[in-house]
Amino acid sequence: MAYRSGDGALHFESAGGVIDTVQSGPATDATVLGWRLTAPLPVEASCTLKLSNLTDYLGQPLPAYQHVFSTGGRQGINLYSESSFAQLITSETINLPMIFCEIAASGTLNLTGRSFFLEAKRGTRATETLMLPVVPASTTSGLYRCSLAITDSRAVPEHSLQLFPGEWLEITSSILTSDRKLLYYRSSGSTAPAQINELRFFADRSYARRIYDRLESPALFIEIDAEDQNWFTIDQTSVKITSDADPVGFNLVLTETAAHSNLFRGSIRVNSLRSDPAAGNLKVAPGQRIQVVSLADDSVQGTIRYVPENSIKNIAVYPNPARGDTITFRFYLNFASDVHLEIYDTAGDKIKGFFIRAREGDNDFRWRLPSYLANGVYFYRMEIDKDPQTPAGKRKGRGKFAVLR
Repeated sequence: MAYRSGDGALHFESAGGVIDTVQSGPATDATVLGWRLTAPLPVEASCTLKLSNLTDYLGQPLPAYQHVFSTGGRQGINLYSESSFAQLITSETINLPMIFCEIAASGTLNLTGRSFFLEAKRGTRATETLMLPVVPASTTSGLYRCSLAITDSRAVPEHSLQLFPGEWLEITSSILTSDRKLLYYRSSGSTAPAQINELRFFADRSYARRIYDRLESPALFIEIDAEDQNWFTIDQTSVKITSDADPVGFNLVLTETAAHSNLFRGSIRVNSLRSDPAAGNLKVAPGQRIQVVSLADDSVQGTIRYVPENSIKNIAVYPNPARGDTITFRFYLNFASDVHLEIYDTAGDKIKGFFIRAREGDNDFRWRLPSYLANGVYFYRMEIDKDPQTPAGKRKGRGKFAVLR
């Protein structure tokens, strides 16, 4: 057959119009020519295949041919949003309390008198396969149906699945069809929360020291408690941060601490020079206010005043008593500062002095005990240097420890 004569030779006619084809395969004269549809055939419709104007490679015409046939419904597994099985669900994400499943049998199965099932797996119980019976839509259609309740419902469903937000559902019917559907309930990826419960401020990166009205250190740690929309991903939410010195401010992304923890956290640093959104730095002068507003719910907001004050806090000595060769002094500073540490015996004589360049936050200073140090009780005194830029609060700390070797 002549390849060129195949252009436009094959088309399909139905009540919905004409569907054309384009040739496929090598562009040479051959005993077999092939075409592919430019659009899908309509479902459950009467169609006519028409083939005309073909010639052999000598130019002799071939007889025209036509064939009338009917198309079936959608093959494989199809999901619908209502019981009439008319509104097809095309998205992989579902947000419905109930869905309706229809299976169109593939191939030439002997379906008479047999029982068939929908096989369902869920993300939280992936090793468990639910075998859900399906019923024929009619005795001759090859269609099998069932309904699935995704959440609690007052109606009596045929089958109940109980999916969690973000959980996936895989449904198959291995005997009836090779088709497979993978769905996600409400969301298939990271989802920002819509319900914001509370906004909280903290002074440390471990989120242990909550603060309410005063920020003494140059770092502010922000936490939001929110209703998680997806239980299987680490999600994010955002806040708007401004100050008296920078009323424009910037947006800060808070990230969930773990999947379905409902806690979203982030931090900023403050300085008196300039704001830098990329680095999370906000311009704030001492005594000015910082305001944080949730972008998901602007009724959730908080204000705190920046009152820089360097204090030495949470002083601890361990192990106490010291039974080995070392002892560690731990303390916390709001700002980096020089710290003086002095050790005294019970008579008040100075045993040792140290000059520590301490950093902001927690600090550990380890002292290797000299071999000549006798067993007994010793006293220590710690003091931070004065800094005119950061007025000092509690500048000194005292305590005692024992050596028992």
